Parts: sequence; structure tokens; C-alpha cells
Amino acid sequence: MLEKEWKILEEKTKESLLIQSQEYKDMLEKCMENERERNKEALATAAQVEKEDLQAAILSAVTAERENMKKLHDQEKELWQAERNKDREKIALAVEEAAERQKQSSELDQVIRQRSLSSLELFLSCAQKQLNCLLREEVTAAETEGKDSITLVTSLKDAAD
Repeated sequence: MLEKEWKILEEKTKESLLIQSQEYKDMLEKCMENERERNKEALATAAQVEKEDLQAAILSAVTAERENMKKLHDQEKELWQAERNKDREKIALAVEEAAERQKQSSELDQVIRQRSLSSLELFLSCAQKQLNCLLREEVTAAETEGKDSITLVTSLKDAAD
């Protein structure tokens, strides 16, 4: 009987150990599940924080690049404006030089015209003096021949027309 009780007790102990082992196993499984859940949440939180940090870094990089591009654009604009101003100055200088050349050319043309007119005036003056001399000679010759000087002047005028 003792042996029987011993076996029963032993079986109950085994059964009790199995139950207790199963309970510990369930508890451990539950703890492990809770720990997994916490780790999962921690990983999700860490991933979210990393994602937000990455987005902030990207936004910062994009902002910095925009500022750099704006500075570069402003520098290019200044260079273009400086070049444009130089070109305008060159154009203004070229226009001024062309106007000066035109003025000099006009002045030269005026001097040439004035000389031509003076030469023409001198020629006409000489021609008039020669005609006057010829007329006087004709009048004198006509008086010596007995012609009327008025008739001679009239005939000379008719011949000139």
C-alpha cells in the first residue's frame, strides 16, 4: 500500500509538476508575447522617429539646396545685369561715335559745299567781270563804228538768251 500511495503521490507530483510546468510555460509564453509586443511597438516608434528625422533631414537639405540655387540665380542675374550694362555702355559709345563721325562728315560736307559755293561765286564774279569788260569793249567798238550802245546791249542780251 505504501508503494501504491507512493506511486499515486509520485503520479500526482508528476502531474502537479506538469501542470505547474505548463502554467510556467504559459506564463513565460505570455511574458514573451508581451515582450514581443513591446519590442514591436518600440521598433515601430523607432522607425517612425527615424522616418520623421529622415524627412526633416530631407526637408532641410531641400531648403538648403533651394537657398543655394537662389544665391546662384542671384549671382547669375547680377553677372547678366553687369554684362547687359557693359553692352549698353558699348552701344551708347558706338552710337555716340557714329553721331560724332556723322557730325564731322556733315561739317566736312558743309566745308566742301562752302568751298564749292565760294569757288562758284568767284567763277561767276570773274565771268561777270569778263562780260562787263567785253560789253565795254563792244560798246566802245560800237561807238567808234557809230552804233548805238543801247542797240548793242539789247542785241547782246538777245544773243545770251
